[in-house]
Amino acid sequence: MNFGALYSLVCGTLGPLIDHGRLEADIAGRAAYADLFDPSPLLTACEVWPSGKAPVPPAPWPVDVPTLVLRGWFDPYSTPPGDIKAAIGGPNTYIYDVPNQSYNALGEVDCPRLIRNAWIDAPNAPPADVSCLADIAPVIVAP
Repeated sequence: MNFGALYSLVCGTLGPLIDHGRLEADIAGRAAYADLFDPSPLLTACEVWPSGKAPVPPAPWPVDVPTLVLRGWFDPYSTPPGDIKAAIGGPNTYIYDVPNQSYNALGEVDCPRLIRNAWIDAPNAPPADVSCLADIAPVIVAP
């Protein structure tokens, strides 16, 4: 591991952009999370790590861009739909959970691809028919 690169990234880019008020609200009452994230062990090194000026926060997502989000319900890396809506939720943002799929929501069954393909033809409106999502077979974990 290259600690110089790690601390330069954490202290110079990521740390200054943390919304500490939101972090405190999100972990309130959950001691295990507070132990891990407040204060973060990575950020404690920033007091002595020379990382330069904090970056300019990224511009907000333009709310007039039509956006379709198809996220796998089992995706361990996906952001919850409410947070996606809060981050990019303009009037033309459409978010759908694809049942019984993981991070590749388009890869296992035809339904999400059909929804995406139909939406591409008319992106300023919600997909016309998402009823096939209800027909996606459940994942059988054990016999």
